[in-house]
Amino acid sequence: MVRKDVLIYKILKWVEEYVDEREFSPDEIPNYHPEEVNEHVRLCMEAGLIECSPIFRKNLPQAVGWRLHRLTWEGHEQLCALRSF
Repeated sequence: MVRKDVLIYKILKWVEEYVDEREFSPDEIPNYHPEEVNEHVRLCMEAGLIECSPIFRKNLPQAVGWRLHRLTWEGHEQLCALRSF
């Protein structure tokens, strides 16, 4: 899968706007396949841009959503950098 900076931006922006208000579902980002959104959330977590935890449902092997706790310092920096493009 190719990393898409536009999708990273949309995820970081969502966290900035809605953190602590509700669970994040891959469907929150229109025009992207849920698996692609999930993978980009994982990339954001691995890069240290966000703190999050997956939400699983019984009998489903993949996360059905995420509890996005907050942007990290690096996440704020990345969001600021992406806004300037």
